[in-house]
Amino acid sequence: AEARKIMQERINNYWMDHGVTIIDPESTYIEWEVELAQDVVIYPFSALLGKTRVGTGAIIGPNVTLVNKKVSAGAKVGF
Repeated sequence: AEARKIMQERINNYWMDHGVTIIDPESTYIEWEVELAQDVVIYPFSALLGKTRVGTGAIIGPNVTLVNKKVSAGAKVGF
C-alpha cells in the first residue's frame, strides 16, 4: 500500500508539473500508461486507467473512471 501511494504521488506530480490541474491529488488515480495533454483538469475521485488519452483543455470528473478511452480536446466528462 505504501509503494502504491508513493508511485501515485509521483505520477500525479509528474502530470501537475506538465500543465495538468489535479484538484485533489490524494483522491485521483492515474495509471502510468495514461497520456494527458496540457490544460487538462481532473476533479476528485476520478481514475484514469489503461491507455486512456485526454486532449488539451478537457475536464474530467468528479467521480469518473475511464479505461482505455480517448477524450477529445475541450471535452467535459462527468458533468
